[in-house]
Amino acid sequence: MSQAELKATLHAKIDALDAPHLALVERVLSTLEAEELSAQLDAGFDADRRGGLLTPERIETALAQVRAARPYR
Repeated sequence: MSQAELKATLHAKIDALDAPHLALVERVLSTLEAEELSAQLDAGFDADRRGGLLTPERIETALAQVRAARPYR
């Protein structure tokens, strides 16, 4: 099935869904988006670690700066 055919099929199925099923499809798509973003973040952090940008010292410095700027108490 081509991409255009698949899109048309999915649109037709979505158009036929009732409200509860539409909400479920939306949650599934949101979960997919979250998983993709998580994978991108993981890859970015891995690259930063390999590049020496996430050393324990730099992390501690960043945490100290954030805590000083936004104290919890």
